[in-house]
Amino acid sequence: MTIVELIQEFGTEEKCLAYLERIRWPDGVACPLCETEDVTKLSTRREYQCNGCRKQFSVTSGTIMHRSRLSLTKWIVAVHLIASAKKGISACQLQRHLAVHYRTAWYLLHRIRMAMKEDTLTSKMAGTIEVDECYIGGREKGLGPGRPGKKSKKVPVMGLKKRDGQIRCEVVENVNTQSVMDVIERHIEKGETVITDYLPSYRLVGLDFIHSRINHSIKYVDGEIHTNGVENFWSLLKRGIVGSYHHVSPKYLPLYLDEFVSRFNARHLENGDYVEKVLAGCVTRLNGQQYNFSNT
Repeated sequence: MTIVELIQEFGTEEKCLAYLERIRWPDGVACPLCETEDVTKLSTRREYQCNGCRKQFSVTSGTIMHRSRLSLTKWIVAVHLIASAKKGISACQLQRHLAVHYRTAWYLLHRIRMAMKEDTLTSKMAGTIEVDECYIGGREKGLGPGRPGKKSKKVPVMGLKKRDGQIRCEVVENVNTQSVMDVIERHIEKGETVITDYLPSYRLVGLDFIHSRINHSIKYVDGEIHTNGVENFWSLLKRGIVGSYHHVSPKYLPLYLDEFVSRFNARHLENGDYVEKVLAGCVTRLNGQQYNFSNT
């Protein structure tokens, strides 16, 4: 979907409202509280009244778009821009595109990231899984470019990618043996093939999994044994953080990971299909006010 097509399809609030209602209620409008379909559309505003519990509601009630004063047109444009930007879009750039205050753009981005969180990542992974770790954050003065020392504020992140499939990421406190094994056992079926590098923390993986290792000090690929898939994701993530965001606080890093994981896992979808997927998350997820956002 191009910008021109976007404007033609969602140029008015009425078009946006009808589109979001089709996504949230494909089988007909239902009350979000009592779930009855016995509702009446109000003629004075874009809301409905439930004839059962007598509550009034709209398509955004109870979702991450709840109580937002931003127009639906700007919401949909923002989703389109985020979904189309391979390395993300900053709050400053979104502020210029939407002509809103910086804090509005920043808050909007975080809410949309909540809508992008993958629901399918609860089941365990099967097949050949590449596992690797990376560190997010600026270089600490005097520590050099390698792995972080004890005084470093870099945040470790574990990545697990199914060969030619989806990726999952999780922020961890450290990458010692216990933390690494907890992540692997939580996300991967026992007995599956796990490929890692020679980090000592992976030494116990072979107890419950078929473990293959690649020594990066000698080579990066040994036939089918490599971690190039998950490292490709790391390159996208780090280029996005350095190029678009410049800095990501540890508090909100999981939300940024949700954004990049969602976009990476949807890389085979057409852009219009992915935009609709994210918008579906916007009108079906619980209220974003449950997350304590503060611009720090």
